[in-house]
Amino acid sequence: MSLSAGQPHRSLYKGLSDNTRKCIITENKYIPEHKVLEIVTLPRVKSDLRSTWSWLRLLLFNRGVETRLLQAKKLIAILAILGQLNERSLNTLITKSLTDDDLPFVKDPTLQTRHGKTVTFPGWEEAITDSFLEKQWMVVAPILPFEDDCSIQVKLHELCALQLLMFNCENKGSTQFSRVYSAEIPSPDEGGKSRRVAVKHFPFRAKAYTYKHEKENLDKIKDVHNDHLIKNLASCDEIHCIFFPWAEHGDLKQYWEENFDRSLPIFIWAIEQLAGLASALRDLHGVNCRHGDLKPSNIFYFKDGGGILKIADLGVSKVHSIATDQRKGETETKASTRAYEGPEAYEQTNAPRSRKYDCWSMACVILEFVIWLLYDQRALDGFHSSRDTLWNSFYRPKIPTATSEDQKTDWWEKMERHPKVDEVINLLREDDRVKGTALEELINLVDSKILLIDPKSRLEAAKITEELQELVKRCKGGQTPWFNDVAAPSEVPAIFRQEAPKAPVTTYQ
Repeated sequence: MSLSAGQPHRSLYKGLSDNTRKCIITENKYIPEHKVLEIVTLPRVKSDLRSTWSWLRLLLFNRGVETRLLQAKKLIAILAILGQLNERSLNTLITKSLTDDDLPFVKDPTLQTRHGKTVTFPGWEEAITDSFLEKQWMVVAPILPFEDDCSIQVKLHELCALQLLMFNCENKGSTQFSRVYSAEIPSPDEGGKSRRVAVKHFPFRAKAYTYKHEKENLDKIKDVHNDHLIKNLASCDEIHCIFFPWAEHGDLKQYWEENFDRSLPIFIWAIEQLAGLASALRDLHGVNCRHGDLKPSNIFYFKDGGGILKIADLGVSKVHSIATDQRKGETETKASTRAYEGPEAYEQTNAPRSRKYDCWSMACVILEFVIWLLYDQRALDGFHSSRDTLWNSFYRPKIPTATSEDQKTDWWEKMERHPKVDEVINLLREDDRVKGTALEELINLVDSKILLIDPKSRLEAAKITEELQELVKRCKGGQTPWFNDVAAPSEVPAIFRQEAPKAPVTTYQ
């Protein structure tokens, strides 16, 4: 960037001050790099010196002043912020051949560049030096060089900010453990496009283990290459932050709510996506990692290549060091959405769970996807409301009998699949659009092989993937129709029209 002339005068301090921002994550102040480069110009430097003689002396006793100052715009900005932009300070920059590449400086015990070169600014007292060391972080906030296929580890000084475009940075959700922001990161290349990312921040130091736990999970899957699995772009231990690709078009739940197309390509796409999601689950389990909270709001929709669904949020997943079905010890998965959880979680929050817990959740998603394909989001809402258990889960405790109370039984013998689930499965099988098609095979797979109370009876993710991929292959080969293009039932079944119960009205005296 050239140091152009002809700009109306505004002091460097004023220009830099007006463009100072505050990082919402670190709460540290910074000036965007492109603003520093834009504001620090030779005319402004010359004007801020206030003495033409000072400028002439710099030109007289130093060669290549313009070129050297061009390489030290951030250093000049720091001097302006400190009120130390004068002939002596600039002369030190020039004679010591200091450039922005020398930042950040350290005090060890004298002022030194990051390369170890000792620097002395004439007339500076210790307070000014200390202030320099503090203010320098305003102009060295890093621009993160994200790459989709390689996660980076960011090192951040406690006084340093992240360059997030604040006017586009908004809180998209909070839990007791973390906050998720949508933010734009400027491009590291001049003139390049900024990138929108999801920033997951774990601000509660008392619960720092949640950040460590999620990062360990993500490190575990870094070598898993599956297009249906979201992996992080970067992480930063100093501020407990993880960066992910931003799902511009939301999650699967939002997709169901906003899309109404039911053409053949949508049926084909949906069934292929289910096979892809199952393969992502298989690959997670292959590295001894359980997701633990699989649900539509943790499956993100990206529009790349015609649209793709990706499993996200390993925040409550459990990585196992030994691949076994059951093991001693308490589970760490306590934040699962109860509607999609397996029956093994009922009154057993601390009980160890197998990876087949995820398979139950996957079956719930498959069944809901079929309902959405045949009806719409309102049908899913009605189905949800019809399961009149505390958490609208797909299972419920059996009503105890005198005989069962007297006998010692395993936990799964005290549970049953919710009767409304069986009712819906039977309704779908009777739909003329389903009979003899891929949809019927999906329903049968859920009914007889996955959505089973006893985890030992459920298919593993690898077998689910195998069956779904084989189904897709047969459909593409013309052996099995995707669906029957016939009229829908004249009336939507009552179970899909059920409304959620209204909350009781409380009267205060």
